[in-house]
Amino acid sequence: RIIAMIDSQEKIKAAFQAAMDQRSKLIQALPREVTSVSGMDTSLEDFDQNHLFLEASSLDSFNPEWQGLQITCYFKLITKKEPRKEMFFNFSSTIAGEEKNKSGHVVVSLNQPAKLAIRLGRSSLRIEMDIRLLKGFSVWPEDRFIRQNPESGKKGLHKPVITLEHMQKGLFRMIDISAGGM
Repeated sequence: RIIAMIDSQEKIKAAFQAAMDQRSKLIQALPREVTSVSGMDTSLEDFDQNHLFLEASSLDSFNPEWQGLQITCYFKLITKKEPRKEMFFNFSSTIAGEEKNKSGHVVVSLNQPAKLAIRLGRSSLRIEMDIRLLKGFSVWPEDRFIRQNPESGKKGLHKPVITLEHMQKGLFRMIDISAGGM
């Protein structure tokens, strides 16, 4: 659902300045084969012509194995013009190193990306779904969730169209799940 690519360094700089001004959260998606940390919330502390400096306040220490990793970052901006709307961006970069800031938090430096992708919808971190860990799952049509029993007058649920049982039988498969959907 990419709608545009930004490759102008001036526009990329403007997007990162807006991310700093709006204190946007940048989510770093790290490769699964290297770490169990799948996504790391960071904030853009500063940037220059060559690097982005992302504060990872939830991180106690930096794993030296992360240096040189190719990662994807996701962030959202709110437009200034009315009607205000959300714009979702992502970019690929390489972890260049780390340092500590004045507050003692880990700051991860990334190589400045050559381009940004603009997306229509939320670019959320997506994770694979293991149905063995799912205790329950039901889906109803939007307009057929609650029904009233004509005899008792009590409210109840319509029968769901998809359940965990459907998934266990292989009739329905959930590929991944994220904050934006599944």
